Amino acid sequence: MDWGNRDEDIDSLVVVGSYGQGTQKPESDLDLVLITGNKAKFFQHHEFVNQFGKTTKVQTEFYGAVTSIRATYEDASEIEFSIADATWLEKPLPASTKQVLQGGFKVLVDKRQQFKNIKHLTTEQDLQ
Repeated sequence: MDWGNRDEDIDSLVVVGSYGQGTQKPESDLDLVLITGNKAKFFQHHEFVNQFGKTTKVQTEFYGAVTSIRATYEDASEIEFSIADATWLEKPLPASTKQVLQGGFKVLVDKRQQFKNIKHLTTEQDLQ
């Protein structure tokens, strides 16, 4: 993903949810987890979502350590950008991180090798 590689504030970019599991349907939204040391940049300036198309709606949702920017595009597709810092991946993994990664994920960008030791995780034991 060129955008993730070009933006110096993106450390890792990972696909989760149905696309990460390989079970997506045509109506599925795309769920991305963005690991960054500069969360404020993405919270305060939502312009980055326009790199993927013209938006009709952008909303912010808060989930503890993760803040999501949900973008709906003109073609009715949705991308949820879940923004977290590196503590989201600290071991032992937080329960919320385990829940997200357990179903499967695909690493698109990993500049700091944060996902190097986290493989396709499917069991609770694998996540410890």
